[in-house]
Amino acid sequence: MFIASLDTSNFTFTALGETSGEARAALQRGLREHGVQYKLPADWFQEFADAIHLDEVMIGDCLRDHEPMHVRPGT
Repeated sequence: MFIASLDTSNFTFTALGETSGEARAALQRGLREHGVQYKLPADWFQEFADAIHLDEVMIGDCLRDHEPMHVRPGT
């Protein structure tokens, strides 16, 4: 599973997908919808394209600053 995320000065956006492409596409759909809701230009999020984080995760993982922590089971 993959997590795509974007932190802006006002919001944090997060999307999930079985592949990195699915996660990125889900995030972009959400960003477009956010733009509609806030009456922003259709491509408002393009300036943040380099700030999108893509992380591969497994169920039960914990991330800190977008990095897996490799937490030991039972701790």
